[in-house]
Amino acid sequence: MVWYVLYRDRAGNVFERSEDRETAISTAFALADRGHEVIELGRIGGSAEAIGADEIRKLLAEYERDR
Repeated sequence: MVWYVLYRDRAGNVFERSEDRETAISTAFALADRGHEVIELGRIGGSAEAIGADEIRKLLAEYERDR
């Protein structure tokens, strides 16, 4: 299932497509590391399973702690 990452850039909101959940999460982490505000990520055309900004920040903090 294809996933998306929605984030804020200088020009506005940007939508990036990923082939799976793990790639979308990795993309979100990389974007956050570069200073972008990640708004949410979720599946395209699937259920309404989306991960919001607060949950992404929590996952990123756990990742940083375990590095």
